[in-house]
Amino acid sequence: MVERVEWLKLQVHGRPGRLPRALLTFLTFEDYYQLCALLGSRPRHVLLDSSPESLRAILPAERVMMVWPRLPLLIRVLDRVWPYAYGAHADFVAHTPEAEGTARAAGRRTAVVRTSRGEFRHEGSFK
Repeated sequence: MVERVEWLKLQVHGRPGRLPRALLTFLTFEDYYQLCALLGSRPRHVLLDSSPESLRAILPAERVMMVWPRLPLLIRVLDRVWPYAYGAHADFVAHTPEAEGTARAAGRRTAVVRTSRGEFRHEGSFK
């Protein structure tokens, strides 16, 4: 719980007007996180966990592929409903045509995103 309080302090640092929005963001994602944990599929905590090691070396404008594992129906519904859930269950891998073909052949849902100064920009559909 200490990490969560530290995250909130970091978001509000020097700007007390940001507390309501930061608190809403935190509580919304925390509800989603706890529901998924109860259903047996604990997601990566996008607010507190650092990005995967494989993503840290990627340069801006490179492409990354998000690959979702097969998830129970209720968790897929939660992923669509909760605003901060996008990518919480996804694995991030460097995009190559071979990796994309392998993931799609296995029936996994994929999305290709382009990095831009530490952000992901979605390209394509959410199939």
